[in-house]
Amino acid sequence: MLDVLGIAHPNNSNVPALAIVFNEALSVTATIAFYRIAQNAFDGFPLIARCLLLTGIYSMLGEVLLRNFIMSVVVSHDWIYSFVENLPRPVENLIVCSLIVVAAPYLKAPWKMVTAGFAIAAIAVFAIYPPINHLFERLVASIEYLDTGNLYNPPYGWRVDVPSYLTFLEPVSASFAIAAVTLNKLSSHPWWRMFQFAFLVMAIKGSIVPVLLYSFYQRLELPAAILSESQFTLEIISMGMLTAIGWRASTSKKVLF
Repeated sequence: MLDVLGIAHPNNSNVPALAIVFNEALSVTATIAFYRIAQNAFDGFPLIARCLLLTGIYSMLGEVLLRNFIMSVVVSHDWIYSFVENLPRPVENLIVCSLIVVAAPYLKAPWKMVTAGFAIAAIAVFAIYPPINHLFERLVASIEYLDTGNLYNPPYGWRVDVPSYLTFLEPVSASFAIAAVTLNKLSSHPWWRMFQFAFLVMAIKGSIVPVLLYSFYQRLELPAAILSESQFTLEIISMGMLTAIGWRASTSKKVLF
């Protein structure tokens, strides 16, 4: 976090739909690649279970399965309102991941994976997300009376910082789950494997395009906008590399790789 330096959190409200599609497409394509690499691990489960497993990993890496909900409760102390407010993204992820599970076995060539990634992303952004978001906006509006507002605001103290650090276990756990089924199937060169894995995690999470593209649409000077977007990218780069090192160290007799 760059709060202490006065760097704002990203405000992507002005990012155009095509830029969002591009980010979603990279995320979906990377998730297809992950599923293809780890398909032997998924194939032992029924179709519904595969969809739920992929959704769980995808949502945990995106910090939307539990972390967003928990932090909303920490900040507002309202369980029901926070639950409903944070439910759309996991529901959307379930649909997208189900499409990936169904399509992935037929996407053996890289160009097919990329094409499918853009197709699923476009369908999601223009046909799946809007009605789901609209439905939950109406539902949230119907329970507006439960909204207590934020009890804490930036700069946050330990009451928010401690749960924030603890709940970061969610994306870390997802990163280790991805490492468990993919790391040994990446490059045989130790350091190149680590960078491949970090890139895969960043791409799945959608942490690459925002720095390169979203920064230009923020209401900030470009250097400040890049810093605003990059704070989370640097966080995920570090998490991916440390996960690769940690997993390899825990499963190998060698000191590192």
